[in-house]
Amino acid sequence: MTDIQIESEEDQSAGPRSWLPLVAISLAMFSVVLDSTMMNVAVGAIARDLDTSVVGVQSAISLYSLVMASLMLTGGKLGDIRGAARIFQVGCAVFAIGSLLSAFSWNLGVLILGWSVIEGIGAAMILPMAMVLIFANYEGPQRAAAFGIWGGVQASGAAVGPILGGFLTSYLTWRLGFGMHVVIMSAALLSARSLREPERNPDARLDIVGTVISATGLALIVLGFLLAGKYGLIEARRQLVVGSTNVDLWGLSPTPFLIATGLIVLVGFAHWQQRLSQHGGTPLLRLHILANFGFMSSVTTDSLRQLALAGVLFIVPVFSQSALGFTAIQSGLAVLPFSVMVFMLSMTTAGLGERIAPKWLILGGLGGFGLGLVLLRAATSETMGLGDFVLPMGVMGLGLGLFVAQIVNLTISQVGGDERNEGAGTHNTFRELGGALGTAVIGAILLTGVFSGVSDGLLRAEGVSAPQEDRRQLAVALEDANEQVAPEDGDKAVEGLPAGEQAEFVSIVERAQVDAMKNALTWTAGFVLLAMLLATFLPGSRKQDKKPEPEPRALLK
Repeated sequence: MTDIQIESEEDQSAGPRSWLPLVAISLAMFSVVLDSTMMNVAVGAIARDLDTSVVGVQSAISLYSLVMASLMLTGGKLGDIRGAARIFQVGCAVFAIGSLLSAFSWNLGVLILGWSVIEGIGAAMILPMAMVLIFANYEGPQRAAAFGIWGGVQASGAAVGPILGGFLTSYLTWRLGFGMHVVIMSAALLSARSLREPERNPDARLDIVGTVISATGLALIVLGFLLAGKYGLIEARRQLVVGSTNVDLWGLSPTPFLIATGLIVLVGFAHWQQRLSQHGGTPLLRLHILANFGFMSSVTTDSLRQLALAGVLFIVPVFSQSALGFTAIQSGLAVLPFSVMVFMLSMTTAGLGERIAPKWLILGGLGGFGLGLVLLRAATSETMGLGDFVLPMGVMGLGLGLFVAQIVNLTISQVGGDERNEGAGTHNTFRELGGALGTAVIGAILLTGVFSGVSDGLLRAEGVSAPQEDRRQLAVALEDANEQVAPEDGDKAVEGLPAGEQAEFVSIVERAQVDAMKNALTWTAGFVLLAMLLATFLPGSRKQDKKPEPEPRALLK
């Protein structure tokens, strides 16, 4: 009887209902990732509806990333204390509440409260718990497949976001984007009832002091990266003004000061965690996790991949809309081959990790991602059409699909069961930092390259030889003017030029945009190459959970 009962349970675990936990996790993940990309194309419409500035809406987007990244470690630890499934469900509910408030927001302050703060807190609980819950609810080939699908959903959400955001903004309203999150999170909560709760530590306590210190340090670092695009990574591109006061930073950008301060705060956090451990307390992060070479090599590899991905998903829509004249929807269609290939490959290749060492699959995936970048750089020109994006973006998606099918499973398997919540929080924190750095650095390379190219082209056309500092100041002035002038007013100004000067100006701008895009893609490919070098240090296999041997008496029943 016992054998028959066990067989029945195994059959049930392999049936359709066994995938309900993955449905809940994937829906929540899709909504969080979609939220990060969908509204980027709606910035202008949101600013008009709420009677605010584009800079104000961009600040709300940045603050969302700031809140999410700074609370990721705390979100991971809460799973130890209250249970991963419970915290995941609370996170979904909090995210839905923030989305509902954002959908009905009547001014920028309400939007920031709902989107940046409440949704950010919800996302910080959802992301680390998603990894842990997949590990707890699936085993063996099912677990590999689940991580593959989860990774595909994550990458696809990032790519689909601009298409959906463009459609809603162009034909309906951006508010429906937030309304969709309420529906998706409600569906995730219904499916979440099937989640199996991992074992938790009933004696664990939340380290409030550590939470404040870590959140402060991480927020300073993310803020530094976010400001790099405007003020420069190291050397100041423009004067920092706080209120009405010019802040003198000795010719440097605020970015290195913020990052350095954040790192100093995190060193203080490390000392606090060490002190707690020595005195029998419950640290927010057990520091020996950071000394786990297999885990950290996987985390840093994935963070560099996220840096490159965030950069690509930022610069492709910007270039396609500003240089090629694509609409928001066309810009989203340009990355559609990428989304399709990521989703297909992540689902169909997850099981390969059982026959081929995940390390080599990850290296191959990064190689495919890099090859797609090289192909896109070769195809980049001022006459590109939608068809020219198909092969490069498809190859890029093929490589990334192979990568995401393996990396998370390999990473989380390197830490013990009682450390997986912290490991997932650490993994997501590093990945969010990679995403912030990618958008800031790759985006800055593109945007500053465009304005520098235009200023140099204008000076050459006038036969003027100017020092480097004067050319830099002219590029910054052009960038500031572009932010303050509406696109239609800029078009009218160009149309008012004589025909010969108009054609020359358009040619200068097009050449600057193409050169800047190629340079940004070169840098992105360089980061992928660095990720490949780090991936050579990945562990050769996943660590398997140790199961207790059954007692002989049980087998005879």
